[in-house]
Amino acid sequence: MSPNKKLAIIIVNWKQYDLTKKCLLSINKTKFNNYKIILVDNESSEKKLNVLLVSSPYYKLISKNLIKGASEVLNNKSVNFDVLYVPGALEIPPAIKFVSSSINKSNFFDGYIALGCVIRGETYHFEIVANESARSLSNLSVLSSLPIGNGI
Repeated sequence: MSPNKKLAIIIVNWKQYDLTKKCLLSINKTKFNNYKIILVDNESSEKKLNVLLVSSPYYKLISKNLIKGASEVLNNKSVNFDVLYVPGALEIPPAIKFVSSSINKSNFFDGYIALGCVIRGETYHFEIVANESARSLSNLSVLSSLPIGNGI
């Protein structure tokens, strides 16, 4: 296949979450990366999403409340989730990239939610951290086709 052409992979699923997951993991292992996946779910009721909350607990009370709020929403929607803590807001995008790149292992997440707080001070540091964390998350989402919610 010509490197300029994009391959469309259409996966039709009906109550086969585990098989679909194996299929997606298998596709991700290929060397060919010029493709897009179209997943047709046909309203399976057994599908449980797995989401990773990536949090910077630099401001512990704020971080705790962000995780509490996200957890309540995810639990109400019957979404499975794990929490990963990183030192600061700038470490969140690389952590998501690292975890998503390890998809062939047992870590499989359908989406990611970045949680953290950057407080404006008297220096330009706030602008750098806020802008760069948002830019990095947007770039990662677009370039890697990852669903990422930005709660920083």
